[in-house]
Amino acid sequence: MKQLFEFRNVFIPQIDEWKDTYEFFQFNDKYLYCSYIQGVFNLPDDSLLPYFNLSNKKSYNNMDIKCNFSKYFNYFLTFFDTQHELLDAYIKIKFKIDLKGSYYPLDEFYDDLFNILLTPTMLQKLAYMNQHNIFEVKSKKSYMHEGLVYQDHHVNLLYNISLIMKISIPLLVHYSFVKTDIVLNMTEFLLNYYNKVFNIFDINIKRKMTATVDNVVNSSLKTDLPMWNKANIRGINPSIHTLENLNDLISCVLPKLEYKNPGHILIYKSARNNLKNNITNPQFDYEYMKVGGSLKNNVNEFDKFEISVTSSSEAIYIYSLYNSEYVLSSLSSKFYIEERLIDHYYYELTKNGNNMINPFQERLIFNLFYKYYGECCSIKNSNSRDYIRLMLIAREMLRYEKLFLLAEVVSSKIISMSSRKDLNKKEKLLLESSEVYKNVMEKYNYDDRIITEVRSIIATTITSEFQIIDPDSDNYGDILTIVPDVIIYQILTYITLI
Repeated sequence: MKQLFEFRNVFIPQIDEWKDTYEFFQFNDKYLYCSYIQGVFNLPDDSLLPYFNLSNKKSYNNMDIKCNFSKYFNYFLTFFDTQHELLDAYIKIKFKIDLKGSYYPLDEFYDDLFNILLTPTMLQKLAYMNQHNIFEVKSKKSYMHEGLVYQDHHVNLLYNISLIMKISIPLLVHYSFVKTDIVLNMTEFLLNYYNKVFNIFDINIKRKMTATVDNVVNSSLKTDLPMWNKANIRGINPSIHTLENLNDLISCVLPKLEYKNPGHILIYKSARNNLKNNITNPQFDYEYMKVGGSLKNNVNEFDKFEISVTSSSEAIYIYSLYNSEYVLSSLSSKFYIEERLIDHYYYELTKNGNNMINPFQERLIFNLFYKYYGECCSIKNSNSRDYIRLMLIAREMLRYEKLFLLAEVVSSKIISMSSRKDLNKKEKLLLESSEVYKNVMEKYNYDDRIITEVRSIIATTITSEFQIIDPDSDNYGDILTIVPDVIIYQILTYITLI
């Protein structure tokens, strides 16, 4: 350690008391900028080498987080890495990422992170910085199960891993921004690397975090069972939520730990807030509009499901695959869909780089099939062609019920998605005067959130723009005309079929 820290007699402040000098790193709107790289190599102003693009991961790209990262990097380089080993590693790996025409496979990139960035001396320096700033865990709740208590060495490890994640993030996110053909799923990409980081250490801190989330979920099951029953309608059960909650803690909370806020307490509070926002007090559960961003930022919902479920239980995953294939096969035997139609719809829905799956349309389609699957998870294991097949089967089912306008809505191409969430006075009158509406409200015990959700579905449908893409239709290519009183009746009838 002596050769690493020749300046040891120099006073080193705690990071929370230190004012950032911005000597090495600064942030702007999208980028982490390294002035050291610019100056040492005397690079021209338009050189991209000193810039790390963080826009691909929104939770790492807000100004508070970027300032936090910048301060930690500058503090580390000022007091603990005076040899600038971190910067040398950044230059080597960043150059390989940006080199045009070169193939930089994911496995090689991961290997470089561990061999060039996370060297033994780098890990030593990070550990020394952590030891200098870490606090003592002053209170441990004696009544808690031992598996839930964070001892000093657990908290120390949380912060150590957090520092490793911090210095890795600029390279990870920039790689995902440049290598869009390789990084198809941002969450999976990050979690794969973070799991490798956990394996550096002998203590299984991930198991401790899992126990924390399990405890939060089990406590909620005792007091919030009705809300869990409703969550099940959306394909969220305790196992699925535990995995998603844990993944959020790893990818979004752990890299952002600060010494001024005890990390183990933040982990627990974040797990509770996640459960609150997704289970016990959701802002109602769906946003029926396309959440923007480029294709780089869009992650297929089927991929998100596969990430969580495969890491949960291989048995559940195998059952999910089997159930998905079995039910789809059974539905296909009842509703024959020509392969040429699937090819055509795939082309139309993905033309010009569009996202094939619209969350609003997806929900309308999936709601019709949950009763056939027996639960709400297997359907999400479908691939792109299966999704289109389900779309066309849903169209045929709605046509059989004489809901012809809604059948076109679920099988159309959405040209523009409205953000309108409520009906005007005339539309509300049409809705509330319907006998079918009364039946729906009685079925759901006049739940205010259900009423709000029904209005939102209808308002979105009335004010959005849908294009007919059925090649066998005489109206192919036309914009669908939405008649309010007709669509209100058909959506209400559709809800009775769910």
